[in-house]
Order: sequence, then C-alpha cells, then structure tokens
Amino acid sequence: MLIVALFCPLTYGKTIYVDNDAAGNNDGTSWENAYTYLQDALADANSAAKPVEIRVAQGTYTPDKGAAQSPGYNLASFQLINNVTVKGGFAGLIEQAPNEWNVGIYKTILSGDLNSNDEPVVDLYNILNDISRWENAYNVVNFSFVDETAVLNGFTVSGGRYNSASTGGPPIGGGGIYIYSGNPKIINCTINDNSAIQAGGGICNISSSPTLINCILTGNYAPRGAGLYNTYSLLIYPRQYSNPILINCTVTGNYAIDGGGMYIEVGSTTLKNCIFSDNFSNSGTGNEIWNGYKSTAAINYCDIQGGLSGVYDPNGRLVWGKGNIDEDPRFADPNNGDYHLKSQAGRWDPVSQSWVQDDVTSPCIDTDDPNSPIGHEPFPNGGIINMGAYGGTAEASKSYFGGPVCETIIAGDINGDCKVDFDDLMILMAHWLEGYTPQD
Repeated sequence: MLIVALFCPLTYGKTIYVDNDAAGNNDGTSWENAYTYLQDALADANSAAKPVEIRVAQGTYTPDKGAAQSPGYNLASFQLINNVTVKGGFAGLIEQAPNEWNVGIYKTILSGDLNSNDEPVVDLYNILNDISRWENAYNVVNFSFVDETAVLNGFTVSGGRYNSASTGGPPIGGGGIYIYSGNPKIINCTINDNSAIQAGGGICNISSSPTLINCILTGNYAPRGAGLYNTYSLLIYPRQYSNPILINCTVTGNYAIDGGGMYIEVGSTTLKNCIFSDNFSNSGTGNEIWNGYKSTAAINYCDIQGGLSGVYDPNGRLVWGKGNIDEDPRFADPNNGDYHLKSQAGRWDPVSQSWVQDDVTSPCIDTDDPNSPIGHEPFPNGGIINMGAYGGTAEASKSYFGGPVCETIIAGDINGDCKVDFDDLMILMAHWLEGYTPQD
C-alpha cells in the first residue's frame, strides 16, 4: 500500500520504537533498544509529553502481550491515545535501514489471533463457527474517547472476533476496530478477516466521526455492516451522531445479512473516491451499502458496484453526487489482497516490485475528482487522480490512451498522451491560479 504524507509534519516530543526482533534494553529509545510489545510502547506514550510518535517495525503484534497484560486474555485491545501517532510499516532491525518506511513491503500486523492458530477462511459466512478463532481478541484496536490527534497509520488489522451480544441499545461489535465517542484518523490501513456476531466485523462506529484515508476493508463478516457499521448511542448526552468520512478507500469482499460493505443506521456518512466491489448480503438488499434509519450518505466520485441498486436507502436520504460510476474496478489480484488497478499502460506489482502491463484497463483510472491534486501519481497520469486506495500515490496505475505508452515527457503535455492539445489546456485552465501548499 502507498505511503503518503497527508498532513503537515509535527514536531514530536518523543519517538518510541517497537520491534519484536529487538534484543537490547527494550525501553523503546531506539531500534536496538526497542520495545518488543506494542502495549508497552502505548503505556510509555500515555505518560510521556505529547505529541508522541510510536514507530512499529514489520511483524505481528497481539494486544495480550506486554508488562501489564495477561497472555490469552481476549478482552485486551490496543487502546489508542490522543496526541499519539502509531505508525507501522517500518523495516526494523532485520533490514539494513530500520527507518525505511514502506507499508506494502514491511507489513505490520495488529492481530487478534492470540494463539496464532487461525485456519484460513474457507467460508466467510461461517467464520464465527470456526473453533480456531474462538479465543481471538474481541476488539484488536480501540479508539474510544479520542479526538483527531489519535492516529493509526500503516497497519493491517486482522483476526478480531467480537463474540458478545448487546441486550439493550444498538448492536455492538468491531472485531477489527471499535470506535465509541471518538474522532480518530485511520490512514493506509487494511482491515481484513475480522468478524462480529451482531454488527461491524471490520469496524464498529458508535457516536463517532473517524476519518479513513487510503484504507482497505476486505474479507470481514457480521450480520450488519460487515465492513463498517455506523450508529449512535443514547447513553451520550447531548446526543452525538456518527459522521465518518472515507476518502480513497476500497471496501470489497465483505459478507453480511444486511449491508455487506457498510451499514449506516444513524448518522451522516461521506464517501469520496472510494470503491465498493463484490460485497454480499443475504437479504439481497444493500449489497454494498445499507443506508437506514435517520441516516444520510453523501457519495461522490465512487465506484459502487450495482450503482444505486447497490445502496439500500429506504428513507430516501441518499445524496448521490458527482462522478459516481458502476463498473468492475478490475483489481489486479483481489483474491491475494492486491487491489491495484489493472492498466495497459502500467500497474505496480508489489510482488515483483516493478511495473507490469495488463491486457485491460480499469475504468477507475482518471475518474476521480478532476479538481483534486494528482499527488504522487507517476507519468502518464492523465492529469486526473485515480479512484481507490492508490489514487494520488506513487503506486497509482498509469493512464492508457489506446496506443503505445509515451516514453518521452513533452513540455506542455499534462496528461501524458504524447500530444499537446486542448485536453492539456482544459486541465491547465481547471487549475489556473489555484493555490497549492506542498504536503511533504
């Protein structure tokens, strides 16, 4: 997955290191002396002067390990903290450059599989009956009572299994991530292979307004909202509705009774530059998104499989905005977790770490908001950002113009089709005198 600096850099009061291969003092002061358990780093950050950045090396980390934890305790979770950024995807000690950051190469997993015995998922609908997961953590990550300064960046969150039912109030869950009265930022994360017996297999969002950027929600299960479940709690006064924002996210291959991709029960949800594909619901309604009781969803520049028929909206409060399409996104290899868009001009292959050319091109290339910056997209990029988790990144698939790929950059050729014409002029005029502030 792509690594992008999305916010202005902060001056951190302290940097704490976590690497399960560290054999030094294990005090978090350097890679050599890194904590081996993330829970110890969170405890350190909680008492430190803020802001703090926790850097976590590639590897797998479970929430039941650490000085104050009980191994095998499935109610343990990683509780995130205000003014603390927890950042995975670092090379760590087993590489020559420990500080190198690449989420795609250096996979950092926050896992609810406490016994490391989960069997591969054969039938997502029956994942709750898989005895190899019965001891798994209820919530891998917890964002309760935090604000936007609590940040999770560059992780895979998997193996959570919320195995308790609510007897009053809204359904609860969040096998992967649980958010209650919180407004965190979740960036460059993959939330997969999580489940809940009621709602929100991947993410359960209650009275919260998180922002998800460049995230992938895939292979999660719950009766309601397998990918994400969104509602509010009557226990919070004054009443606080849930208003999540998803930008450049991919929601695919999730399974539910209602709302395979997302179930919006109460609140307002904003989706921009997202792809909803191959989610499934037993009821046959709301295959991708279930927009329900007193809820509003604003959808712009998204690829929603099934179009409006992929959104169950009984109250008619859906705002179907600009730039939405309904087409097969043509992912590179979704069965193996590769959601790069196919392109005849060039697609980044994370396995070979090289650019390859496909025999088809995704309709999601160059179909995002034409007024959005193209960011780090490689040339030729069409002058327009791509939809999906890799849009605006260095791993964005290249634009195809129906012929051989242009190998020479020509002055004035903005879109990369080897011609300087009215198409380039239109792109230029759309951004004429537009202010720009570098983001990295």
